[in-house]
Amino acid sequence: MLLFKAFLVITFLALIGGAFYWYAYRPSEIKKKCSIVTEKTSEVKAITKAEVEKSLKENKTCKDEAKKNPKYDDKKIHLYTKEQMCDYDHPILKEREYKGIGTKTRSSTDAEYKKCLRKNGI
Repeated sequence: MLLFKAFLVITFLALIGGAFYWYAYRPSEIKKKCSIVTEKTSEVKAITKAEVEKSLKENKTCKDEAKKNPKYDDKKIHLYTKEQMCDYDHPILKEREYKGIGTKTRSSTDAEYKKCLRKNGI
């Protein structure tokens, strides 16, 4: 009889523990995991002062040439002037440091959160 009572108590505790895990602990861990999104960041190349100066020089040269001859040689209709196209063809760079590939975390959007919950079975 004592063995039966011990078995009954152990079974009851196992059921209570399993129910707690399935209905309380597991969902809270999934919700915690789904509320944060980790993304990979891409590599950012360094731009030196020399490259900045070169881009300024190329842009200025292009604009000077455009001022001398502002019309296009071909007969196509263009939406931009030659001077405006210099900013597109020869953009002015800004100095920056190298940043390698890394990770970044952020809060998930509602759509991402709901998708993650469905994926994980909630």
